[in-house]
Parts: sequence; structure tokens; C-alpha cells
Amino acid sequence: MTQEPDNLYNRRAAGWVYIELIKSRCNTVSELNKYLAMIANLMLDNQELIFWEQLCWQVAKLFFRLDNSTTGDCWTMFYDLWSKIPHNVSLGNSTLLKAILKHQTEIPYQLFCRDFDKFNHFQTQDYLPEIMANGKAMPALVERYYIAVAKNWCTLIENDKFSDLTYNLSSFLEKLDKVSKEQSKMVYLIYYRAVLRLNLGKFEEAKEIIIPFAQKKQNDFWVWDLLAQLHPTNMDMQFACLAKALLCKASPDFLVKVRQRMIGLLILRQEWNAARVEIDNIIEIRVGNKWQIPVQLREWLSLPEISNANQYTNIHDLYKTHSLEAESLLQNTAKFKGIIWKINPEKKTAQFFVSENVSGGFNYERLKVKVSIGAFMEFSLVEVNNTDSSFWQVITACKSDDTIPVHLEKGFSGILKKVGNAGFVENVFIEPSLVMNKEGLITGKAIRAFDSSKKIWGWKAIAID
Repeated sequence: MTQEPDNLYNRRAAGWVYIELIKSRCNTVSELNKYLAMIANLMLDNQELIFWEQLCWQVAKLFFRLDNSTTGDCWTMFYDLWSKIPHNVSLGNSTLLKAILKHQTEIPYQLFCRDFDKFNHFQTQDYLPEIMANGKAMPALVERYYIAVAKNWCTLIENDKFSDLTYNLSSFLEKLDKVSKEQSKMVYLIYYRAVLRLNLGKFEEAKEIIIPFAQKKQNDFWVWDLLAQLHPTNMDMQFACLAKALLCKASPDFLVKVRQRMIGLLILRQEWNAARVEIDNIIEIRVGNKWQIPVQLREWLSLPEISNANQYTNIHDLYKTHSLEAESLLQNTAKFKGIIWKINPEKKTAQFFVSENVSGGFNYERLKVKVSIGAFMEFSLVEVNNTDSSFWQVITACKSDDTIPVHLEKGFSGILKKVGNAGFVENVFIEPSLVMNKEGLITGKAIRAFDSSKKIWGWKAIAID
């Protein structure tokens, strides 16, 4: 080599010697890096397929037998050296990637993210689930690699350490989206596409991505936890999603963080009894697992409203009621315009009418909307179908400035016909309070309302001129 450094045969021979030394002498990444530096200096091209394949195999064998004690500096040097080595789609390259994934928790986050493309070379079989020796299926190598990289990106974003890697992030998101759309069975890639955008504050993009995934995984609590995080300014929707999450079947240990977030919302809503129940639940789980009790829990427990609350409140019904709103996120909502025809101030409920096929009621206090008899409003509705009945659930409601159509409101004029204390003008019912001391010809305004005695929709006066 020293006499003819440019001689291909000499360089090739030296390379095989280094591979043999890696095989026989290397027991650490640090030792491996020494020989990789020598191999990189040989400047063999990517046509040396057998050589590069054998190198991948030997490096993979070393990684498989290593424990998790390699320092970040050693991994950084390995990544830097490996970037100087030609990469080919091969079984050896795929095997090396599997070995690297074994050490993903000790490899510095930025390496996984910055150097993603160094190992993004896959065979056809890498897109298929891997069958283990025990017969169990393991997710495809492609899916495992993309998830590992996505997790590392999430960590960098959460710690605000990705500003100098913005280009790499954009490139990774494009490739992640592409693989996810092409490989529909890799459903967890959809989850990480949404989580990354959530961490970047792109909430609407994340919602569009996660809904198809959530529809397939709606019995998993963490789906609803994610949906709660995608509504940072809508506390009611956060509450509904976390309520749904806590109704899902899961190990109590897995639900600790969800419960703690829910406690914060329960306190904001002054649901003191429910908050006390959840605090006690978390403390019981943490004590049972010998986990530390967070300071925040102790502070909450010291609040008079919490310490004096009922510890035995049944919170299942509370969660069940509000979870319907969360479930609507996975259903097709429809926009309708209708009129408020009845209000119950004690229960804070209002009844609305859109048509004879679309009507119902809602709690206006929960939706934080002002209502009045005859108010014209726009609703987002979901039709909920049960075994023996169906109803329209109101997701949102707001005032509409459009002209009220004639099938919802009309003027009337005619001779008043009294029946007891109430009255009628043709088919318009007039309540006693409106016809007191009225006789003869009257005019006014009427809206559609339900006639409970006849079980039909009719007209009810709301104003007399």
C-alpha cells in the first residue's frame, strides 16, 4: 500500500484485511471507528458490492452483541465515518439498520434526525412484517425505522433543539408522508405524522391526518389523549377527549398522566368531587408502584375545596355524558340553520328546530352560547344512531345573521279565538301571557314549535303587535 497507494488491488486487499480485523479484534464502537476511518481512506467506490455487503454484516454483528454502554461521542464518530462509505440496498444494509435500532436509546437524537438518509435504503421485504422465530409478527423494518426517527424528532422539537436542522425536518416529513400514504397498513406512521405537526403547532394539519387513524383506533386511550392536545384553546373539547380516554380499557398505570391532565380541567370547571376522586386514583397507583408523588398533586390536595370533597363520587356518568362530544370528532358533522323554540332556564337547555327531520336540544351553558326564543342559529350536528332510537347531537352553535326563512318564522293576522286562557289565530297557538286583555283582530310573529298534545310540529306566537 505504501509503495502503490493508488493501486486498486492493493486498496481492495487492505480493505479485506480491515474487515477481518473488525471481525476478530473489535469489541467496542471506539475500536470499530479506528478501522472504519482506515476503510474510508481507501476510497473504494460503490461498485465493490461484495466488500460493502460484508462490511455491513460485520458491523451489524458487533452492534448486536454490544451492550448499551457506548458513549454519544463514539456514535457521532461512527455516523460521521459511515457517511463516507457507499450505501447500497442490500440484505447487509438492512441487517445493519436492525442492529442500530437495538441501540436507538443511546444514540444522540440529532444523529438519528440529521443522518436519516444514511440508512434509508430498503429492500422490498423490508416493507413487510417480520416473522420472528417464535412465530410472532414484528412491524416492518421500514415502519420501525421511521417511527424511531420520528420519536427523536419529537424530542428535539420539545427541547427546542431543531432550529439548525429545519431542512432535515422538512425532508423527513415529506418522506414520512409519502411512505405512510403508500403503506396503508403501517397505521402508526399516521400517528407520528400527526404528533410531529402537533409539536410544531400545526394543529389543523394534525387533525386532518389523525382522524382516519383515530377511527381505526378509537378504543385506545392515547388516541383521545392526542386529540385533546390538538384542541389547545377549546377546554370543553379537551375535557371531552380526556373523558373518552379515561373510559377506554387500559392498565391504570398507563392512564396516570391522562388523569393528571384531567384533574387540571376538573378544577377549572369546579368539579371538586370528581377532581378528588382522580387525585386519590393517581396517589393509589403511584404508591402501589413506589413512584414519587408530584408536587402539583400535593398542592391540589391541599385546596379546601378538594380536601373537603366527596371521595366516593361516581365519575363514570360525568365522563360518559361528555365523551359524546369527543366521539363526534370522528363522525361526519353537518351544518344546519334553525330556530330556538323552547328554553329551560333551570336545566340550561334549549330546543331547536331545523326541519321536521332535524330537531333536538342542547345545553347552552356547556356550549357557552347565548340563546333566546326565536333566535336564528347555525348548528354543527352529528346524527347519533342507537339500537332503538336516534338523535341529533349539537357540537357547536352560534348566532346567524341571515334572514330567517318562512318555514321557521312568519307573521300572522286574524281574529283571536280564545280556548281557556290561551288563544289561536288560525293555526298559530298563543300563550296566555300574550293574549291577556286581547280581543278581536290581532297581528304578531310566530315560530315553529312542537305541539306535545298532537305530537306534531305547529306554530307558536312569540310576539303580539
